[in-house]
Amino acid sequence: MTVHGGSSTPGGARVIIGLLETAGVAAGLADGFAQLGWTSTVALTHEHPFGYAQPFERYKRLTRVIRYLSSELPGPLIRVGRVASLPFRVLLFIVACSRNDVFVFISRSRFVSYRERGLLKLLGKQVVEVFLGSDIRPPYMDGNLMRPSYGVTDDGCRALLADTQNALSVMEQHADLILAMPTYAQLLSKRTLDLLAIGLPLRSEVATTPIEPLPSSASDEAETTRRVPVVLHSPSSPEVKGTDLVRAAVAELVDAGLVLDYRELSGVPNKEIMAALGDCDLVIDQCYSDTPMAMFATEAAKLGRPVIVGGYGWAELERLCFHGFMPPTITCDPGDLAEVIRRYVSEPEQRAAVGVALASYVERLEPRLVAERLLLALRGDAPAEWFFDPREVTYVDGCGLSRERAAHLRADVLGVDAR
Repeated sequence: MTVHGGSSTPGGARVIIGLLETAGVAAGLADGFAQLGWTSTVALTHEHPFGYAQPFERYKRLTRVIRYLSSELPGPLIRVGRVASLPFRVLLFIVACSRNDVFVFISRSRFVSYRERGLLKLLGKQVVEVFLGSDIRPPYMDGNLMRPSYGVTDDGCRALLADTQNALSVMEQHADLILAMPTYAQLLSKRTLDLLAIGLPLRSEVATTPIEPLPSSASDEAETTRRVPVVLHSPSSPEVKGTDLVRAAVAELVDAGLVLDYRELSGVPNKEIMAALGDCDLVIDQCYSDTPMAMFATEAAKLGRPVIVGGYGWAELERLCFHGFMPPTITCDPGDLAEVIRRYVSEPEQRAAVGVALASYVERLEPRLVAERLLLALRGDAPAEWFFDPREVTYVDGCGLSRERAAHLRADVLGVDAR
């Protein structure tokens, strides 16, 4: 069964989403399709620590066995466990095929092999591939993967590149829809649905969080005058997010006489981060991003907080994406970070305007609305401007890397002149 022209009311298609969870995307999509009246299932062969998808998880006995055998056995037994998990993975695939019409794969996940996509197509299923960045980004453009502490050699990087290319060639062959952003789609070749057009669904606890006024725009004039603007940076990985550059920019501004309260959180529960967001005036997401609004920035936007995102790929996104899809985050070149911070610390009206615009933008990320747009694309009714041709992508500076580091990696791995 396909959903071309089908119903979104109860009794319509059945969708399974997995087999990985990243930032609550699987849970959000399942929630959105459930609100449309679909039978909505999440199956996870890799456990997520926050359990976002628990209300929609099915086939738990099978997935628990697979997770145990694949990743929870002691080191010497892990290879044996992965082999032993294969019959259970095959059984999970058979059960899923018997009970679902649409398969949404998150981040290159699979039951057994990528070639199972071909069997799904033979069985009349629709296949959707959702790529979020590090799953398909060329490895030499991935600052997290290529940080020195990981010890990935040039030969190792080339092997990872070949593995990614081989996997994508199979997935593209059988996919009905491929979702990605242009700035990390360099290895794709098939017409791709812009992930910004569909949007990443808000997790339920974020979607229901009320917008709060900026503390520095409080109605009490004395309090507004007294309060020092709070600037928050919460890096999951300080090295990759460019935290040293953030600290240097803040130190430069403070030395020049700018008054601000810089707060930095790392390695703390999400509850603490949300509380800190509620008490800040300006958010610095990261310095070397290839996406204009990742999950931390989205959480800040939901609260109406203005967000600065540094990176090199904004012109590429403007060139290849329909303009209306771009979130109104404060995007900038990493070299301009200090000046951008200075401007928005100094101008409360500008902060407030960006916060209002972001809060309005994230309304389109309600799970039901995201699922409706994805359903429109599955039916073949999405507008042409929602798509881009990845063969036209020219961006090469990656994510989590300075431009200089990215150039040297290209030179070392690909033999391309670093100048």
